[in-house]
Amino acid sequence: MINKSNLKIARKVLCLMFGTGSQEVAVRAKRMIFEYLNSLEPFQMRIYDTHLKSSYYDELIPYFIQLNPQRAELIRTNPQEFPLIANHLRLESIPPITSTPGTGQFLSQGKLLFIASLKEIRDSIIKAVTPLLSSQLEAKLAQLNIQLIDDKIYVFLVRSLAGGVGSGSIDELTFLVRDELQKLLQNRSRFILIDILIRPEPFESHVQDKEKIWANAGVAITTKAEYNNFHRKYRAKYYENLIIEMGGKGADFNFLISNRNISGETDRTESGSTILTLEEVYELIAHFIFLHYTPMIGNFYEYFANIEHESHVEIRGQPAIFSSFGLLILKFPARLINEYLKHVFAIKILKHLLEGGEQCYQ
Repeated sequence: MINKSNLKIARKVLCLMFGTGSQEVAVRAKRMIFEYLNSLEPFQMRIYDTHLKSSYYDELIPYFIQLNPQRAELIRTNPQEFPLIANHLRLESIPPITSTPGTGQFLSQGKLLFIASLKEIRDSIIKAVTPLLSSQLEAKLAQLNIQLIDDKIYVFLVRSLAGGVGSGSIDELTFLVRDELQKLLQNRSRFILIDILIRPEPFESHVQDKEKIWANAGVAITTKAEYNNFHRKYRAKYYENLIIEMGGKGADFNFLISNRNISGETDRTESGSTILTLEEVYELIAHFIFLHYTPMIGNFYEYFANIEHESHVEIRGQPAIFSSFGLLILKFPARLINEYLKHVFAIKILKHLLEGGEQCYQ
C-alpha cells in the first residue's frame, strides 16, 4: 500500500543513446533519477557505441550494446555477400573500420556500424520496453512508494549530429523505434517519441576538422527532413526479415541542442550570449530527461503538451512542429524552478514563524 505522506510520482521512461557523448548524458540522468527515487524503476536505458569509456564502465555496462566494427568491416569488404546493404550504401567509398573507439566523425562509417548492428539494436529495444509493460510493474512501484502519473512511455533518442555514430543512425532509427513500439504496445498504452539532436557547435573546440562535423550535421538534417515528409514513403531493406518503413512523422518532438543562447536571461558575455561548455550541454539534456521522468516543477510538462497538440497540424507535408525545427534550442527552465523554490521556501519560513512564536524574532 502506498504511503501518501512520502509519495513520489514518476513516468515510464526509455532512453536510447547513441555515440560517445550520449554516455555522458546517460550517467548524469541515471544518477539524478536514482538520487530522487533511490530506485531506477520505471526507468530503462540502452547505450549504443563501439566502446564504453573506462571511467563509466562498471556503471553503464548493464545498459551497453556494442556496435560491431568487425561485422561492419566484413560487410564493407564483401559487398557481394550483402547485396541488400550494397544496394543502399556505396561500400567501396567507406573508409576501413577498425576496432578503435568511435568512427572519427565519419558519417558513412557510423551508418554502416548502425546497419551491421541493426538486429541487436532492434532486439535490445524490445527487451528494454518489456519491463515497462509488465502487469506487475504497478505493484512493484507501490512497494517503493512510487506512483505513475500516466500510462504513457516517454522514449528519448539522444545523439550528436557531429559524430559518425549519431548522425549515421538518422533517420532509420526513429522509424525503427516507432514501428517496434507500435507492435509491442498494441494500443495498450501510448508512447511519446522525443528526438534530441546535439548540434556541432559544442564540439568545435574538441575536434581538429570543424568542416567534417558540420558536413555530417548538414547531411543528417537534410536526410531527416526528407524522411519526415508525409507525401513520400521509403523502405529500407537491409536484411530479408528486417524492413524499415519511413515517411511522415518520425518523432513527436525534435530538439536541436546548441551551446549558445541569445535570450539574455543568464548572460555570461557582454554580447548577451551564453556559451555553454560541452559538459554543461550534457547536464542540460540529463536535466531535461529527469524533468520528464518526475513531473514536479511548475507547468513544465503542460508546455510540451501544447507543442504535442500543435504538432498534429500538417504544413507542407510535414508536422507543424518540424517546420520550426531549425529554431528549437532546448533550455533548462531556470525561471520556473526559481519561482517554485521561492514558493517552497516562503511556505517553510512562514510556517516556522507561526510555530515558533516570539522566539523567532529574538
